[in-house]
Amino acid sequence: MTRPPDVSQLTLPNDLSYLPVIGAYIRAVAERAGFEGQDVHRIRLAVDESCTNVIESFEPGEAQTFTVTSRLDATSLTIAIADKGMPFDPQTIDAYEATGGLERDIGGLSHYLIKQVMDEVRYLNKGWEGKEVQLVKYRTTPHVESYFTARELQPYGTTPAPPDVPIAYRLVHPDEAARVAQCVYRTYGYTYPSEHFYHPERLADMNRSGELISAVAVLETGEVVGHCALVGTPGSPIMEIGQAIVSPQYRNRGVVARLAILLKQVAQERELMGLCSLPVTLHPYSQRAALKLGFREAGLFLGYVPQSVYFKKIGDQELAQRETLFYSFMPLDMPTEMTVYPPPRHRGMIQRIYEHVGLSRQLAECPADVQPPAAPSNLSTHIKLSFSSAQIEVHGYGSRVAWEIAAKLADLRGRGLAVLHLDLPLTDPLTGRFSADLEDLGFTFGGIVPGAQKDVLRLQYLHDVTIDYEKITCASEFAHKLLAYVRWSAK
Repeated sequence: MTRPPDVSQLTLPNDLSYLPVIGAYIRAVAERAGFEGQDVHRIRLAVDESCTNVIESFEPGEAQTFTVTSRLDATSLTIAIADKGMPFDPQTIDAYEATGGLERDIGGLSHYLIKQVMDEVRYLNKGWEGKEVQLVKYRTTPHVESYFTARELQPYGTTPAPPDVPIAYRLVHPDEAARVAQCVYRTYGYTYPSEHFYHPERLADMNRSGELISAVAVLETGEVVGHCALVGTPGSPIMEIGQAIVSPQYRNRGVVARLAILLKQVAQERELMGLCSLPVTLHPYSQRAALKLGFREAGLFLGYVPQSVYFKKIGDQELAQRETLFYSFMPLDMPTEMTVYPPPRHRGMIQRIYEHVGLSRQLAECPADVQPPAAPSNLSTHIKLSFSSAQIEVHGYGSRVAWEIAAKLADLRGRGLAVLHLDLPLTDPLTGRFSADLEDLGFTFGGIVPGAQKDVLRLQYLHDVTIDYEKITCASEFAHKLLAYVRWSAK
């Protein structure tokens, strides 16, 4: 059983006199999240500034409402402020120089303060539904170093353990989060990119909420020597099998394969619609493991992992370039009736991907009489700074979608992000029409991401990233074909 999301919402008039009400609400949810003292004050300050900006975006005398929604999960507190006031382009925010003199321009001060206080700030343009700003603050939880002595956190040796050591494979117990964190710490030090593994309380909370469904390999002593998990939004019908970790002493024994088989059984018992996996291309082993489990390649994400993300003790292999990943999919109980509208240029490859993965889809062309509304497109942007990447998702098309995506592309490139993904809904007829315009901006084919209610065409854009395709390893005939197609699309 997954824990229901901790979500609450206020709906308020666009009147500045309600700011104290919002402040009291934010104090309550921040304290519920475990924040104290100055952190609570800073979160209130950021929300106060954001709400003031929203209220002032309405026309004078315009009587409307806006919503403030809080969502608390295992890793963070998210405050979302949604309204239908004047459209807002974050690229128009004035730059604020904190070290400037008394004569400096303070036009961007409000947004500067918000970004100084919060860990993430996201601006969403939702078309007819207005706009939304999301403020994210990471929760503070004890670190793995507070659970164990320095001796207990010494790196693992590389000498293989005796082959007859019994290992149990099962779902993690609530009190084993610290043991999982210890295994990660001793295996990778601080090189593992998922930070929650260094915070046992956070790891345990994510398993309680359903964000993670962890399976572990455990010795008779209770020591955890392997981990793999289903990862995703709680209650999502499609989850990823990933975050595989094995102690160096127990590698080459099929530990990850056994954990993955267990998790597949769990997914079927919980009636998930599908599973995905992201095997690396540095070597063929993870691809072969995914193929044996039943995954099939649906996409190829170029340069997805930064070159700096280098896991020590994995064959002492450093990344020669940003690491490319296959997106592999396994349908379990997917809907069979779905009409998709692929771009004419990619129709043949998209058909082949569906056949390879084992999904039945009706491919159609965009009717001539279907036109986009004059309203702004419904877009969302998510930035993953640790990977120097961003994802732009189109939820609905407006007539100026190409211009809007070009503006977002310029902004994200200006931030120095290396890999940009653009997700287009294949169930929307306009995807077949607008894809060519968006590819003219420099986006190229990445593959298909199947979904429970809609499939997504993923396009990709590399900024100042060079890919040596000869260094990409493929473990199947279809993987070679997909690589050749992606390479052709990128020319």
